Formats: sequence, C-alpha cells, structure tokens
Amino acid sequence: MKLLRLELLNLASLDKAGGEIIDFENGPLGESNIFSIVGPTGSGKSTILDAICLALFNRAPRYPKKKNDRNQSIEIYGKKNEEESCRLAPSDPRNILTHGKKYGYSKLTFLANNGNLYRAEWSVCFKRTRYDNAVTSLYVLRNEDGKITEAEADWNELPRIIGLDYEQFLRTALIAQGSFANFLTAKEDERYELLEKLIGCEDLYSRIAAEIAMRRKEASDKYNEIRAGINAYANDDLAPDDLERLTAEIASLEKEKQANAEALEAVKKNLDWYDTDEKLCSDIAKAETAVNDAQNSLQALSDLQQRLTLHDTTSVGVATYRELTALTNSINETRTAIDNYANETNKLNNDIAELKTQLQDLQAKAKQAADSYDEKKPHINRAREIKGEIEALQQQVDEKTTALQQSQTAVGNATKAVNDNADAIRTADEALRKANTDYVKIENETTQKLATHTNNVAAAREKFDNFAKQLQAQDLAFLQKTKTEAEKALADIRDAIRLTTSLTKKKADIEANTNERESLLKRNKEITAARAAINIRQLSDELTTLRKAHTLMTSENLALLRGDLADGEPCPLCGATHHPYADSGELSNITGEMQGLIVAKEKELIGLQDRDFVLAQEKSQNEGSLTKLEATAKELSDEIESLGTELENIFGRHREWPADIAQLDELNVSLTTQADVAESALSNYNSLANKTELARQALDKAIGELDSYRQLADLRLKEADQHRHDAQVALTSHQAQSATLSTQLDEKRQTAQTAASKLAETKGLLTQKRQQLKDEIGDNEPDQLDRTLTTAKENAEKLVKEKTETIADTGLKVQELKGKTEIAIQNLDSHQTRHRELSSQLNLWLEKFNTGKDNPLTVANLAEISDYKDNWESIRASIKEKSDALTATSATAQNMRERRTAHSAIKPGADKDALTAQKEKLEAWKSEALDTARARLQAYRRAKEKMGELHEKHQEARHTLEEWDQICQAIGGEGKTLRKIAQCYTLRFLIAHANAEIRRFNTRYELTQVANSLGIRVIDHDRADDIRDTTSLSGGETFIVSLGLALGLSSLSSRNISFDNLFIDEGFGTLDPDTLATVIDSLASLQSSRGKKVGVISHTDVMSERISTQVRIIKNGNSGSSHIEIHTA
Repeated sequence: MKLLRLELLNLASLDKAGGEIIDFENGPLGESNIFSIVGPTGSGKSTILDAICLALFNRAPRYPKKKNDRNQSIEIYGKKNEEESCRLAPSDPRNILTHGKKYGYSKLTFLANNGNLYRAEWSVCFKRTRYDNAVTSLYVLRNEDGKITEAEADWNELPRIIGLDYEQFLRTALIAQGSFANFLTAKEDERYELLEKLIGCEDLYSRIAAEIAMRRKEASDKYNEIRAGINAYANDDLAPDDLERLTAEIASLEKEKQANAEALEAVKKNLDWYDTDEKLCSDIAKAETAVNDAQNSLQALSDLQQRLTLHDTTSVGVATYRELTALTNSINETRTAIDNYANETNKLNNDIAELKTQLQDLQAKAKQAADSYDEKKPHINRAREIKGEIEALQQQVDEKTTALQQSQTAVGNATKAVNDNADAIRTADEALRKANTDYVKIENETTQKLATHTNNVAAAREKFDNFAKQLQAQDLAFLQKTKTEAEKALADIRDAIRLTTSLTKKKADIEANTNERESLLKRNKEITAARAAINIRQLSDELTTLRKAHTLMTSENLALLRGDLADGEPCPLCGATHHPYADSGELSNITGEMQGLIVAKEKELIGLQDRDFVLAQEKSQNEGSLTKLEATAKELSDEIESLGTELENIFGRHREWPADIAQLDELNVSLTTQADVAESALSNYNSLANKTELARQALDKAIGELDSYRQLADLRLKEADQHRHDAQVALTSHQAQSATLSTQLDEKRQTAQTAASKLAETKGLLTQKRQQLKDEIGDNEPDQLDRTLTTAKENAEKLVKEKTETIADTGLKVQELKGKTEIAIQNLDSHQTRHRELSSQLNLWLEKFNTGKDNPLTVANLAEISDYKDNWESIRASIKEKSDALTATSATAQNMRERRTAHSAIKPGADKDALTAQKEKLEAWKSEALDTARARLQAYRRAKEKMGELHEKHQEARHTLEEWDQICQAIGGEGKTLRKIAQCYTLRFLIAHANAEIRRFNTRYELTQVANSLGIRVIDHDRADDIRDTTSLSGGETFIVSLGLALGLSSLSSRNISFDNLFIDEGFGTLDPDTLATVIDSLASLQSSRGKKVGVISHTDVMSERISTQVRIIKNGNSGSSHIEIHTA
C-alpha cells in the first residue's frame, strides 16, 4: 500500500480556507526518501496522522478508545447545562472538527496492494447545537481513455483491501518510540502486559484459560452428579436373603388382599338390594304425588273450559254482531265526509274569484316591461359594437406596451453582453498564458520523474541478477537430501533411546503387576474360605424357631388352655396326658431364659452378617482391582511387543548402531551436530533465496511504479494540453462575438423608438371610443343592461302564466270534490240497506239460540263475548296437555308398584345393619404393608438398573475430569503459564527482527533474550561482547535499541503486507550528531531496501538541520489556527 495524496479541511488547528493538500507522490515529497513534519507544539503535526486514520478507520490516535468502553463521558452530578448536553464523549473522533466550523473532512488517495487506486473519505457536519454522524465513503479510481472515472465501493471493506485493521495499521505505519523505551526498562512481569499490548493479544490467553476452566468445571459437575446418583441408588440395594423374604411377603399379602376383595364385593351386592328397594318406594311416592298434581292442574282449567265452550257455540252470532257494528261506524264516517266536501267546495269558489282579480294586475305590468325593452334594444346593440372596438384597441395598447418593454430590456441585455464579452476576452487571455506555463512545468517535472523511475528499475534489475547468479551456483537438491538424511538419522537415534528406556520401564511395570495380582488372588481364596465357615442360614433358622416357640408359650389363648389342663387328661393341642408346664410360674422362668437366648442369638446373627458383608465387600474390591490389573497387564504386554517391534525396525535400518543406552547417547550428540551443519547450509541457501525473492519483488514493484507513473504522467499532460486548447478556443470565440454584439445593440435601440411612437397613437383612438359608449347607454354595461330588461320582462310574463295555472288548478279541485260527494252519497245508501239486513239476521239467530234456555242471550252479551282477548287455541292445547299428563302419571305409578312387588321376592337373608357392619369390617383391612413391600422391591430393581447404567458413565467422567485437571495444571492459573511461554516465543521473533533493523544503522549493539523468560540484555560488541542490562544504557543507546525494536515490530506486523509509508513519532534529540546522521541515513535507505518512504514527526530543531524536505506546520499568529507549507533545500 502506498499513500499518494491527503486532503483535509477544518481539522483541529488546520482550518485554511479551501483546505490543505499533501502530495506524497509528486513535488518535493515525491522526490525524497525521508521527510520531517515540523512545527511548534500544538500547531497540528499529529493532526496529519489523525486525518489518515480517520479516512481509513473512522478512528484516530488522538482519541483512543479502550476495549468494551462504550462511553467515556465525564460523570456529572445533577442536571447537565446546555453546553454539556451537546458535548461529545472525549473518545469521539468528531471532536477533531475545528471549533466554530460547520464542516470538515479528510480524503486519502492511495495505491492498494491489489493494484487499484482508491480514495477514502471521512467528513463531519455540525448543525446548530449537535454533530451529525460521521460520513465515510470509498471510491475506486480508474483511467479510462485518458479520463479519471470514479466508482463507489464499500468503505467497510477497507481492512480487507489494506490487509490491516486499525491496531495493526498503527503498529505497522506509526512508530511511537516511548512504548518500547518503557518496554526495555520494565520489570519482567510488566513486560508480559506491555508485549501483549504491542502485538495486540491482551485477552487471548485469559479467554483460553477461562474456556479451559469452564470445561474442567463442567467435567467436575458431571462426575459429582454421576457419583451422587450411584450413592443415592446404593441405599435401595438388597441382600439375597432380604430379597427372598421380601418376595415371599408380597405373595402372602397379595393372596390376603384378593380374599378380602371377594368377600367385600358379595356384601356390597346384598347392600345394593336395600338401596334399590328404598329407591323404588321413593319413586312410587313421587308417582302418586304426580297423579294428584295432574288432577289438580286439570281441575284448575274448568272455568276456561266453560268460556271455550261458550266461544265455540256463539261464534256465528258474534261474527254477525261484529260486521253490524263495523257497518254502523262506516255510515257515520260517510255522512261526516259529505259535509266536509260541501264546505271545501264553497271555499275554493271564493278563492277563484280573488285570483282572477290578481291576474288582471299582473297582465298590465307585463305589457309595461315589454314596451321598455323594445325602446332600449337599438341603443344596447350600438353600445355592443363600440365596446368591441374598445376591447380591440385596448389589446393593441397592451401588446405595444409589452413590445416597448421587451425592446428596452433587449437594449439593456445587449449592452451587458458587450461589456461581459470584453471581460471574458481579458480572462481567456490570462487563462491561455497560465495554461501554457503549466504545460511546460508539468512536461519538465514528468520527464525528470520518469528518469528517476527508470533508474530505479535498472538498479533493482542489477541487484536481482546478482542474487540470482549466486543462487544458481548452489545445489539445492544436494543440500535438501543431506539435511533430510541427517534429520532422519537423528530422529531414529532419539526414537531408539526413547524406546529402549521405555521398554526397560514397561518390563519392570509388568513384573510388579504380576506380583500384585498373585497377592490379590491369594487373599480372595482366604476370604472365600472364611465366608464358607460363617453359617448365617443355620443360625437364622434357629432364631426363627425360638421366636415361634416363645410366641406360642406367651400367647393369651394358650394361657387359658393351660388353666383347663388336668393330669391324666389329653391336651387338646398336642394330646399329651402329662402337663409339666401347666403351672404358669414355672413356665415364666422358662420363657425368661428363652428370651435371653433369643437376644444372644440375634446379636450373634448381626455379628456374622456384618463380618460376611465386610468380607464380601473386600472380595468385590479385590475382583475389581484384579480386572484392572489384568487389563493393565494386557496393555503392558501389547506395549512391550509394540516397542520391541519399533526398536527392531530402527536397528534393522542401522545395523551398525550399538544396543547400549550410553553408547546411543554418545551417537545422538554426533548426529545432532551433523543435522545442525546440514540445517545451517540449507538455511543459508534459503536466506539467499529469500533475498533473491525480495529483489525480484522490488524489481516487479519498480517496474509497476514506472508503468503507473507513465500512465499518471500521460494523464497529467493530456489534462494540461486540454486546458491550453480550451483556453485558446474560449479566447477566439469571445473575440469573434465582439463586432456582432455591437451591431445587435444598435438594432435594439431603433426598435425601441418605433414601438414608443405606435403606442401613443393607439392610446388616442381608445379615448374617443370610450366617449361614444357613454353617449349611448351612459355608465351602464351593454350586456348587463340587456340582461336586466330581459329579466324584468320574463319575470312579469312568468307571474301571469303562474296565476293563470293556479286558477285552472283550483277549478279542477272543485270538480274533483263534486265527484267525491256523489260517490259518498251512493255508498251511504248501500251501507244503510246492508245494515237493515244484518239487524234482521242477528235477531233471528238470537231467537233460535235462546230457544229452551233459562237465561237468554242478549245483544249486550254478544258485545261482551266479542271483546274477549283469549288465545282460544292455546287454551285448547293446555287442556289437552293436562289431560294427557294425568293419563301418563297414572300409568307410571301402577308400573312402579308392580316392580316393587317383583323386587321383594329376592330379599337377602341378613338385614341391612348386619351387612353394613360386615362391610365396614372388610373395608378396614389396609394394604399399606403390601404397598410398602412393592415399593421396596421396585426401588431395588430400579437401583440395580440405574447403577449398571451409571457405572460406565462414572468411569468415563472420572477419566475426562483427570484430563482437564492435567490441562489446568499445565497452563497455570488464568493461563499464566501458557501466556508466558507464548510471549517468550513472540519476544524471540521480535528480537530477531529488531537486530536486523539495528544492524542497518549501528553494528555495536545486539539484543539477546534471557533463556525461557522475557528478560532482554544487550551485547556490546565494542566492549568485548560484554552482555549489559538494559538499565545500564544511556539515553542515546536506549533510543537506538528502542528504534530497532519499533522497526522490528513494524516488519513483524507487516511481514505479509506491503506498506510503503512509515511515520516515526519520537524525539531524536538524545542522539549525538554522528549517530543521528547514521540513523537518518538508515531510515532514508528504507526506500531502496524495503520500499518505504519515511516521515519523521520532529519535536526539536535538530531534525530541521538533518532532513531537508519538510512539511512545516505554521501557526497563524495567536489565532489558534495553522496552515501547511512544503519546503526543501
């Protein structure tokens, strides 16, 4: 990666209007291998490095942010004021925006290792009281047909494109010497942390240790969990005798439970008869109650039954009465309507007379409006003609006014165009002279630069050819073969020593294993004999017999029987005629002695059981140990056989080698020396090959830079030539336009005068026509006056027409009322005739209905019956429902009585109380003993199954835990041991790179590492290779060693990445003039040896005297702002 161009605006104190540009590839910086960045404290030297980092990573060294540190703002107690609320966190890079500025940016153009040209951009805006988020972008720049084109790319891909992240970039491109000075003088324990920070792996080993600790805890938890499970299940284990007794007990209890269940079922069946009988009695009582309820419900409907009968027999008479009543109402309504029609007809005739009088007045007004319209119509028509002429003249005035204004504007524009063209001629002439000067300057500059690049290619090619010739003179195949054979022999001798030592140890191990197995086998035989001598079953049987006899002798029932015994009479139990223990006192002595014997036997039995258990457990443990020892013996035999085979193979390849271990050790020393010699020869060859490859890469790079610069030079010349051509074309064009623009100005002035004359003439004619219009119709508008007169005439005619139509409509209403009156009179006659007929029919029906009845029915009774609102169908359905219910309940009651008669025939022999007592006695039997025994057996079976499953898991978990314990012991607490070993190897590589860098500018000093530690000492070759402690170094010596370490880290960090720029931020004031000159020359040589352009940030005036090319940061007085100037001697 090569930095080409840096553009920045309003960053920190660098706030020059239009921004600053630093061109690393062209001008003084492009021609120098080393340059310094100088300026007063606070002027903005570090801002340049900040700008580079912002464009690439949106981070800056000035604003460091620790890992996992999300907010470094100052904690404020209480409410923040407005200024603090808008302030950014101290680690926010947007703080770099110049105070008081609204916008700032950093743009970095660079050539990536993939051969593409990129521009990375970073910008920030401040709006009123807050900062916008920083904006980042990336563009790929390409030269297509002589034109530079830009294509937007993904800014987040920059670490991949560069090949470095932010921390790696700082270690590779920026050397802060203070870190390595601290590293040199630090104690050994402190160096671990400093070295981790320098190479960027602060928490790597802690994470590894934490992960291993977590794995070890998981293994421990699993092992403890399995072990606890085994212990828990061991409590449920049973001895063989206990298992047998438990099984017999369960069988006995299950038989007893079955017999009790069968007896209980029979009792429950007999008790069910009494429950059924009680239910039948209850159901019969309920059925008889339902019959009574049905009878009462039906009796309650007797009054409705009578009303329903009356309704059904008088329905014809009621219908006639209702029709007669409706007809009477209709006759009365018709008579009222006839009277209303007569009154309304009289009122309408009076209205018609009044409307005719109003019509005559309206007809007179309509004639007056028509006469006025006919009189004024000719004047209106003439006014319309004059108005049209006025509108035409007004349009001409507007058009000529616009034409005059346009002419005047055109005169002004033409005048401005003449003046602007004169200014453009002067500007184009100046631009042409500048373009010609720039072209000559760029042509000279590119010619010199091309010559430099061509020389670089020639020098690189010569260096590559020299290395290539040296490499071709050596035989790589021979060197590799020699090294391979030496390494194989060395590996074989070391294997032979290892195998011989291991074989001797394994043979001793198998002999010890055999002795231990024989000892255990002998002990197990002794245990078997000892357990055979222990007769637990015999003693247990004796104890059972004694307990039964004791129980029998102390039973209350037997005591009663003993009291009834008489000498010479047989015992009802045993049949004996002699009864020595009939006396209870003598028997009591015997049972007491028997109880003591039982207690002694129980103690003896417990002792034998404990002894047998201990021997069985010991034997089981011995058998487990024997199994392991046999497996170990098998493994040892296999290993001895395998080791012997390997050893035979090695001695088969080297028959001249001795078998004695001491002679093999001596041969090992000799072969090690031979391997080291072969390794050294091949290493020298590889070193030469690496130098040749580096020379080839340098050659390829020089050729690539030459090609890239040729393209860039061609592009710059084409752009400069295009600028000359554009300036010449612009000047010629403006000169040609000068005469044309003057002629156009004169023509525009003449056109404006003519337009003014025509406008005045048209305005005079417009004034005359407006006076004529006023003479015809005054100040009225013709169309409006015409509409007013026409509307008055039409309104008068409309009123006459509406009044005429109203008179006609009223006459029609009178005729309509006459027709309605005639129809009403006809209906009245018809209704009266029908009324007489219905009255006659009703009287005849009543006469017939009342025949033979004591209480005759009257018209009043019919009126009352007609007003009934009963739902006769509902009453009819309710009566039927109650009748059906009575029938159904009667049948149900009879059925219940018959069922009870049949049920009484199968009555049980025992009464209910006796059966209930028997049921309670049977239900009192408890199955707790059976449940307990079953649970104990189930727990035993489950324990056996689970203990078998957990045994293998226990072995595996223990093995896993042992492995993690060994790993934890190996890496140390929190990974400290692993951390130290890794950092020791890292320091070894760093010192090798640092020594290579130190030799470039000083051959006196060489770093060396204290074996197996982070200790560093310095070999002083000018003092007979004296090994000095770093604390004894002077300031200048410390700087030289620190610079070497810093350059070594940069080389180590970028060993797979090409980075052509290096910035060193450190004061060189501690060096004497000669050493300073040597260091500067060495840094300058980095351009040719490693392709690096070095920039030194100087804090003293010493560097200004030694490095001629400088980027000067110059303060602008006391304003707090600065600007950049590039200087060279």
